[in-house]
Amino acid sequence: MAPIRVKGNIVGVFGIAPSSDDLPRPSGTEELSPRQLDVLRLLVQGKSTNQIAPDLHLAPETVRNYVGSLLKTLGARSRLEATLVTLRDGVVSLDLGLKDLALLGHRLSC
Repeated sequence: MAPIRVKGNIVGVFGIAPSSDDLPRPSGTEELSPRQLDVLRLLVQGKSTNQIAPDLHLAPETVRNYVGSLLKTLGARSRLEATLVTLRDGVVSLDLGLKDLALLGHRLSC
């Protein structure tokens, strides 16, 4: 198990969601650009840099730059932390299609 840290404090364990009341509110969500939000929406879907690039018609290096800047803006230290914070605050939503839900259900039952 790996700890999830926020500002040096352990706030949870990877695979176990911490209480949303215990996490600090992000300060930079209102500063995200429309393109950063596009990248973030795809990160929430679990896509990698190389999967995001063709979806947004960008080079992988450009996607990495967007990810780095949105992490800095949000004060997050990882893609997972950025995803959790923005999902919690309603900046992005986990919008899975029926096919994705069926696949997720199959993965969880295995």
